[in-house]
Amino acid sequence: MEQRLYQGGVTPEGMAEALLTAWDQDDTIAQGLGDGDRVVVQIGQRRPGLFSDEPRQALTLDIERVAEGVQVTMGQQRWIKDTNVQIFAGGLIGFLPFFFAFPLGHLFGSDETVDQNLPARIWQSLDQYVASLSPAAATGATTRLATVACPACGVANPLGAQQCSACGAALAVDLACPHCGRTNPPGARFCNQCGTPLASPAQPQGATGGNT
Repeated sequence: MEQRLYQGGVTPEGMAEALLTAWDQDDTIAQGLGDGDRVVVQIGQRRPGLFSDEPRQALTLDIERVAEGVQVTMGQQRWIKDTNVQIFAGGLIGFLPFFFAFPLGHLFGSDETVDQNLPARIWQSLDQYVASLSPAAATGATTRLATVACPACGVANPLGAQQCSACGAALAVDLACPHCGRTNPPGARFCNQCGTPLASPAQPQGATGGNT
């Protein structure tokens, strides 16, 4: 997932309308869900089909008003066919199945292909829209959000999640140092701040092997 923060009088609905105008044409298709302070826009590549040209998966943008401006998060998700769903029922785009793991443009578990420049082109179209409203509008640098990839299906889950949101498999958890409290990545054997040995989830610190 990637994230940017936009400032300068922009609104989620205005950004969504600009994306739909720019991308719902030619060989790409776009749809928007929601209104007000939070809108979701999906952008995909049209595919030949007997009954529909909708893609199976799409780049998905969660556009939300926050205290500092408008925050846009881009990831990959399944193309939502039911646009009457109750969206935003808790969490990051709570109604959607899940965000796919990086890299953007490679559709997990699918034979579909995506223009590798599409994510950058979408960001560019947003930048141009914001600049057209206010030349002095500030655009933050792209931030790569920390995620944990599911070992079973590869789906990206929020850092700290214990189970995969897609398949329910157990996820590796961060290890807290018992000495200084520093959070260390899954699989770490020693604290990256103070060097204290870390216990693994399956072998708590102080446990002994063998039979008594």
